[in-house]
Amino acid sequence: MTVKDVAEKLRVSRSWISKRTRSTAVPRLGFCRVGGQLRFTEEHLQQYLALVDRAPSKAEWVSVVVKQRPGRKV
Repeated sequence: MTVKDVAEKLRVSRSWISKRTRSTAVPRLGFCRVGGQLRFTEEHLQQYLALVDRAPSKAEWVSVVVKQRPGRKV
């Protein structure tokens, strides 16, 4: 499936799909890169939906560390 196919299936924009494939996305949408383009399988979607549909455990919440940039001095 292409980015367009997945976006239509999940009813989101193509840019939303692209953002979920970045390494910083939690949870990250799995994909394969074929010929420089993103490709998805049903298994990729099922794994992502399984992660999103359940509530995160306490350990998962603790493992996500939000780093903030220190403010600039004016």
